[in-house]
Amino acid sequence: MAVQSHAVRALQCASYFRAPDGDRAKGSDFFEACLIYLDDVIIGGRTFEEHLQNIRKVLSKLSDANLKLNPSKCKFFQKEVNYLGHIISAEGVRTDPEKVSAVKNWKRPENLRELRSFLGLCTYYRKFVKGFSNIARPLHKLTEK
Repeated sequence: MAVQSHAVRALQCASYFRAPDGDRAKGSDFFEACLIYLDDVIIGGRTFEEHLQNIRKVLSKLSDANLKLNPSKCKFFQKEVNYLGHIISAEGVRTDPEKVSAVKNWKRPENLRELRSFLGLCTYYRKFVKGFSNIARPLHKLTEK
């Protein structure tokens, strides 16, 4: 998946999403051009030309490694993308409205497993909720033995 980089604030996005072994990739211009999580890749750039150049770099690296893309799963030159439950655009990173709706409509947990599941989803979006730890504290106390 590729998104026009001028539509993505890469530094802001990088603070939200950490790829496995991300520290090992630091310093590589290949990895500075994209966000990678498992098999999801977002390619960015400050201008259209830089974005195009970065797409070429990534495609070349994939080709060198004999890796193939599924064209039906690729989207190029998007103004915004849904990535790991977040919407990334020129305005920055925000929550996916469908995920917010899932939290709002979650049925009341009836046991410890259901409560932990609910807290897991809520905690994933804690960066977007001011005072999240104080709000969630009573529920977390219920999970203590």
